[in-house]
Amino acid sequence: MDMLRDSMLLTRQGRGAYKKSGLVFGRAAVLALFVLVAVFSAQAGPGLKSGDRIRGVNYGPFRAGQDPATASYPAFEQLEEDMAILSHMTDVIRICSVAGGLEKIVALAQQRGMRVVAGAWLGSDEAANQRQIDSLVDVARNSRNIPFLVVGNEAILRSERGWPDSLSKHKVIKKIVEVKRRVNIPVTTAEAWKIWEENPYLAKAVDLIFVNIHPYWENKDISVA
Repeated sequence: MDMLRDSMLLTRQGRGAYKKSGLVFGRAAVLALFVLVAVFSAQAGPGLKSGDRIRGVNYGPFRAGQDPATASYPAFEQLEEDMAILSHMTDVIRICSVAGGLEKIVALAQQRGMRVVAGAWLGSDEAANQRQIDSLVDVARNSRNIPFLVVGNEAILRSERGWPDSLSKHKVIKKIVEVKRRVNIPVTTAEAWKIWEENPYLAKAVDLIFVNIHPYWENKDISVA
């Protein structure tokens, strides 16, 4: 387990306004807390007491020596091993990419009664972005266990920080609109709270607000994290 991340889901319902921790959005919303725990592997083990369940797991399937940057992806058997572990820990997992065979995670999770918040990784490679989008749409159309889709994970944050493999806010919104047009389930993107606060028109483009909160990286004491 490499990282613990709390994410807020703000689901738009009708008109009005919602305010939480300084964030104001132009739609009334229902708040649900989705605790995401990243990077489990078959070697790590669950580390939970019998009967304990995690609300949701942010699942990074890569093991030692595997890296999407080098097109080195987990084998199907490794994904099966991970699903066997995760099914005893949670009912929902999130994946940030559907390339390199990772799209198979959705069907494997469904076999074990788990839902998958599926995502498309967006970066500076437009051709790769389109392959991710097409794969995400295909998976969504052929699966029954996806509650909503996440188009991009902090692509805008990386762009505004000048980090590599990023995508501008305008291009991210364009991708969101494209996916919304091609599927019939809710679509959003994942960004840090400050990105949502500073870009209200981004909130208008999505069906729900998916907020990544990083108290560790923001140097917050554990007492206020």
